[in-house]
Amino acid sequence: MQNADLSRPSDKERRINCLATGYHLGMKIAKKNEPAYVCSSALKKQDKDTFVRYTPTANASSGVQRIVQISNVVEDPLDPPRHKHKKIAPIQDGPPPQIKRSPPRKLTAKDQQDWKIPACISNWKNANGYTIPLHMRLQADGRNLQDT
Repeated sequence: MQNADLSRPSDKERRINCLATGYHLGMKIAKKNEPAYVCSSALKKQDKDTFVRYTPTANASSGVQRIVQISNVVEDPLDPPRHKHKKIAPIQDGPPPQIKRSPPRKLTAKDQQDWKIPACISNWKNANGYTIPLHMRLQADGRNLQDT
């Protein structure tokens, strides 16, 4: 460390360093500008605006003509996709799986009574039009008093 030369470089050395640094920075920038690094929308050729003259079919007899400007808008590469791709269900080999169910049986009077919903729960608005909260409807039912 004691032998380190801290004097300024000569003009010739400084020019050589500047040229070498500029060359290496130019190489890096040239690599970044290659098509592999640039998004596709930046590479597309920008067309100039075109003007089209036309007569509307509704006012064809009046002879009115309109001039429309047509311009291309650059797409933002960060925008979400506009079209959703739907996945098709895979083709099944053979018949669908069989659904197992218990054998049918007749409803008893007790089963019918269990399935009956009292009016205070099914009609969640009363005659005056007030909305009855769910916890109040369940309290009026009386089912919570029974042991299951």
